[in-house]
Amino acid sequence: MNAMFVYALASRLAGTGTTVNGAHPGIIKSGNLDRHSRGALKAFGRLCNLIAGDTTTGADTPLWLATSESARLVNLPTAKADHP
Repeated sequence: MNAMFVYALASRLAGTGTTVNGAHPGIIKSGNLDRHSRGALKAFGRLCNLIAGDTTTGADTPLWLATSESARLVNLPTAKADHP
């Protein structure tokens, strides 16, 4: 969903000088979000929590993207340009 929103917003703001970026923080420890999960889903959540980073690690990529001077200049083609 995030990628679709970024492409739609980039298309809508094309030509305005505004850059639209999107980032996924990766797998981070969820705290207690899986408290209602059962069976295989609960086991998968526990396995992911073993290798997942903490919330500080999850915030690194979006924070870099929002503040990086080098990312400000990156412009990728919009979905409209990719599919005429």
